[in-house]
Amino acid sequence: PAEPLPRIELVRVLIGLNELDEAAALLDQAQLPGTEPLRLRAMLLQRRGDVAEATGLYEQIVTADANDFESWGNLGHCRLASDQIQSAIAAFNRSLALRPDRPSVRQKWAEAHFRAGTGEQALAELRELARKSLSDPNLWIAIAHLQNLLSLPDQSFEALEEAVRVGPSNADALIGLAEALEQRNDLQRLERVVVQLAALERPVDKLP
Repeated sequence: PAEPLPRIELVRVLIGLNELDEAAALLDQAQLPGTEPLRLRAMLLQRRGDVAEATGLYEQIVTADANDFESWGNLGHCRLASDQIQSAIAAFNRSLALRPDRPSVRQKWAEAHFRAGTGEQALAELRELARKSLSDPNLWIAIAHLQNLLSLPDQSFEALEEAVRVGPSNADALIGLAEALEQRNDLQRLERVVVQLAALERPVDKLP
């Protein structure tokens, strides 16, 4: 594509498909405006495991645009991968303050708190958020993830059940519950959940 926007989207798609060499070649050829080339370059580096260089680029990006919630989240991922736990939490906090509806960032935030030894504090915060946002299944998914990290399997299972109750058409909640049911060898309930997954309008990338 000759226009900048289609090129940007194509590079993003290629990165998502892990076609990194093709994405890098297109990015090198493209004359893209603004900070987007830097953002895409950082994403490529992150996918290739070069988190140190990606961290530096993301820090440049959020310095230039403090409202870039995506780059704040990716910066948190990179810092967490480099064992910069507290600074990862700070980056995740910035991302979630701008866009609280990002499940992958919320779960990594929970993981970072677990690794920092503040998992129970984070769990209390998540429960309070869930109490205030009764219709958000992603908060219950994050609660389940953190409880699993804290070796609370029964509570984690209950949280996944609550996630499905709150969001019966949420694919991530259904997948999480299906995986938990499979671990418990509850094949009868697992079959029902798989039927629910198959009935969703959008395709599901994985089934247990």
